[in-house]
Amino acid sequence: MRPMSSGRSSLVVPAVASVWIIWGSTYLGIEIGLETLPPFFMQGSRFVLASVLVLAWLKWRGTPWPTWRQTRNASVIGDMLLIGGLGLVALAVLYLVTFGSIIAFTAFTYLIATVRPPLAMSHAYVNPLIAVVLGVLFADESVSSNMAVALPVILVGVAIVTNASRLVQSDT
Repeated sequence: MRPMSSGRSSLVVPAVASVWIIWGSTYLGIEIGLETLPPFFMQGSRFVLASVLVLAWLKWRGTPWPTWRQTRNASVIGDMLLIGGLGLVALAVLYLVTFGSIIAFTAFTYLIATVRPPLAMSHAYVNPLIAVVLGVLFADESVSSNMAVALPVILVGVAIVTNASRLVQSDT
């Protein structure tokens, strides 16, 4: 992890917010998308669009074309994600907006290079909260008593995990 300059550190909060909110809205997006598109077509279209956008961005930055081997390996991984991962998730629920995914992934990549790993990975803990809030606001869902108890526990857990190394260092 590189030390942050003051200019770079100003991007941490928007990057964390982008990753939390955009990736947290995945399931709401899939739910909305499934109202009009078949699941694998929806997710496959997202993969194709994201691939074209990432390739265009890399070419704009001067990156050489991927080799045949890199293309083949990326295709195998993409197929496994589509069929075994996101495609099956889409069958169960929701659609992630491609543009939002690119913003969130870019923000996540920035966070991995800039902040401590617990903060960069905190989206995994916060996404359930974001999904519940978006479900209540946009999908007419309700919050059960179990959820009302679990969500604060998740947030406290995020705070503990994110600040654990600081707490340990201050004790020594």
